[in-house]
Amino acid sequence: MERVFAIALQIGEGLKAAHAKGVVHRDIKSDNIKVKDDGLVKIMDFGLAKLRGVAKLTRTGTTLGTLQYMSPEQAQGRDVDERSDIFSFGIVLYEMVTGQLPFAGDTEAAVIHSVINETPQPMPRYRANVAEGLERIVEKALEKDRGERYQHADEMVADLKSIRRKAETVRLELPEHEKSVVVLPFENLSPDPGQEYFSDGLTEEVISDLSNVHALRVISRSSAMTFKGTKARRTWLPSAPSGLSRLHRYHFSLEPR
Repeated sequence: MERVFAIALQIGEGLKAAHAKGVVHRDIKSDNIKVKDDGLVKIMDFGLAKLRGVAKLTRTGTTLGTLQYMSPEQAQGRDVDERSDIFSFGIVLYEMVTGQLPFAGDTEAAVIHSVINETPQPMPRYRANVAEGLERIVEKALEKDRGERYQHADEMVADLKSIRRKAETVRLELPEHEKSVVVLPFENLSPDPGQEYFSDGLTEEVISDLSNVHALRVISRSSAMTFKGTKARRTWLPSAPSGLSRLHRYHFSLEPR
C-alpha cells in the first residue's frame, strides 16, 4: 500500500500541474504512467491521443482515448474537462490496488456500457489489506455524474495524503514482530491417572524456564492450558492466543532408569 500511495500522489501532483496550465490529458491510463528506477513518476503522452486520432479501442471521430480508462462523458463523445482525467486517474488507482480494471467487456459496446452504467466490484474483493478510506476516494473519483466527482485534482490529492497519514499512524502503533512460543500441556501417557500432577508440573517448569529468555515471548500458562486435552498437531488455529499462529505438539515418554 505504501508504494500505491507513493505513485498515486505523484500522479495526482502531475495532474494538478497540467490542469493549472489548462491542459486536459484525455488519455490517462497505466501505459502512460512511467516509474523511474529512483521512484520518480512521469505522466507520458500529453496530447498524443488527439494527434493520433485513433487508439486500439477508440471510436474514430467521436472519442479520443482508451475505452477502458474513459470517463462516461468521454465514452459518449461529449466535451471533457479536468474531471475526466480524474475519473481516469480513479481507474488507474483501482487497477494499482486490485490488479483489475473496474470496467471491462469483450467488445467496444460492452466496455462503453460498463463505463456508463456499471458499478465496479468492491476493491476488498480482490485485495484484503486496502487502506481504510482509500476505497471511498476511488468511488468518488469514479462517480458517473461529474458534478459528484472530485472537481479538482488537488482535492483528491489532499484526501490521499490524509488516508496515507492515517495508514502510517496505524502501522506505527502496531507492535513489532515478536518471536513467540507456547508450551502445550504435557500429557500423562502412563496408565496411572494419579501422575497427572507430574505432567502439569512439568508444563509449568518449562514455561518458567523459557520466560527467562528475554528475546522470546512465552504465552502464559493460563492460555496454554486451554489446549489441555486437545489433539492439535501442526494445526492453524485462528482463535489461538495472541502471538500464536502455528502449534507443534511433541510427545515425551519419561521412564525411570
